[in-house]
Amino acid sequence: MLHGHESVTKLQHHLAEIYADQNQTIEIEVILTRMLESAAEVTSPFGLEEGGHAPFLKTLSWFFAFCNSPTIGIDIEPLVIQRYPELCPQCTH
Repeated sequence: MLHGHESVTKLQHHLAEIYADQNQTIEIEVILTRMLESAAEVTSPFGLEEGGHAPFLKTLSWFFAFCNSPTIGIDIEPLVIQRYPELCPQCTH
């Protein structure tokens, strides 16, 4: 379980552990479709009225499902650090 201030990698692995069985049975195209549908909810003012952060978290969860899929296998944190090297050292832990 996560307790706050963990790394993005830990969050990504945590979600992978929770949803590994379900996500392995879903084709990558379906994961992408669900991620895009969730992202569309973020742009809707109606989704924000009901749950606040729910559409954002749902989109993030599907994004990690995509990254964790065996055909993709992307660890987000090192890529973000590589892309944005000027991050505060505190942000990388």
